[in-house]
Amino acid sequence: DWDIIAIGEPFFKEIGGRHMNNLIWEYSDPELREQLWIPNDGHPSAKGHEAIAQIFYDEYQKRYV
Repeated sequence: DWDIIAIGEPFFKEIGGRHMNNLIWEYSDPELREQLWIPNDGHPSAKGHEAIAQIFYDEYQKRYV
């Protein structure tokens, strides 16, 4: 059941999901947001990957601990 095991799935807004870029934007500190992406690339930077990992960790803690 994707609602139980997935965070943000199916990653496409058109079919009811949320993309990781949207999740890290929503969950991040507004002052740090510009540091979360590689300039002119659109992919998460190292700090962006840390933010994604934190989202997964927080959701895991809420659901399973």
